[in-house]
Amino acid sequence: MFNIFYFGDVMSAPPQYGICTRCRRTKRALYKFGDQELCEICLAESVFDDDLVTSTAPEARVTAFDLSVLTESTWRFMPFKTMTYAIVLLCAQFGRSDSVDYGLLIRLIKKSSESVTQAEGRLKEYIDLFRGICVDGIIEENGEKRLKLSNRMERIIKEYLEGRDEYAMGILDTIIDNRIVDSDVVNSLIRKSFIETIYSKISSDGTIKLEPVTEIDGYQCKICNMVFRAAEYDLLIGHLRNAHMVHPDQYKENYSTITKTIGYKVSDEEFKSSAEKYGVLERTRIDRFTKALKYGALFNQDTMRRNESGQVEWIVKPEIVRYLKRIKELTLEKIRTLERVI
Repeated sequence: MFNIFYFGDVMSAPPQYGICTRCRRTKRALYKFGDQELCEICLAESVFDDDLVTSTAPEARVTAFDLSVLTESTWRFMPFKTMTYAIVLLCAQFGRSDSVDYGLLIRLIKKSSESVTQAEGRLKEYIDLFRGICVDGIIEENGEKRLKLSNRMERIIKEYLEGRDEYAMGILDTIIDNRIVDSDVVNSLIRKSFIETIYSKISSDGTIKLEPVTEIDGYQCKICNMVFRAAEYDLLIGHLRNAHMVHPDQYKENYSTITKTIGYKVSDEEFKSSAEKYGVLERTRIDRFTKALKYGALFNQDTMRRNESGQVEWIVKPEIVRYLKRIKELTLEKIRTLERVI
């Protein structure tokens, strides 16, 4: 343990540590990022945000959608998410995904207890925060003010309205989650600790240091390379016997099993340890994880499970682990270009 140093009324970390601008946690390494000094995890979230805006990778979409479950009801995020939902609603109502009518949007988001000026102020905050990410700003078209959406936002909404992207709303939610800096919202901290747990299990050379969980996906005849589905084992045996005259004692020698990774094992203790660093109560974390199970998010399992030693473990979706591996690679590339301040 290290001591906390006080200079007058200001609390600071000891000289070999610094305080991250975003998460406000004491860290051994901080990197200059714009006007902020960020730890690696907070920097990774910024990289995640930038990559998510442009990435079309399936792993990115699954990760974004699933992580949104952890922050779904967080009050700090809801005003911005409500604004996004209102934009999507107007796009659906008028069949356009490039922009929405400014006046109609104000009427839609205005609370009964606030003035038009206050509603416009909230929209301005949204535009300032998400300019270039979700929106481009206010434009005029045929004498009317409209809110112009970013190309990425336009594409996401268009694919969603056409029924071609089931993950669209989750992706928009995660873009908002990544953009908002708030180190006191518990669901945000659960999300951060989840990311950190997986991120820490990926080495700098890209090796995933987690035990994979696999299942049989099919079989392949070694003699002619014919492939059979997992449910066609009897057909495989019949094929070996009748097409290749293989003796029963030699069946196993003449076919290979095709497996696929359905997840990676992460012990609950590892998630707990990471969450405790952010002051998250265990029962709160478990509650959010259980909700994720209910929605089929984050984990490839139906219920909480225990390993042979009786310890709780989670099977994290392979898409999430693979995407966070990409984020780590991008983050380390970014770090090489940044000044280390601690």
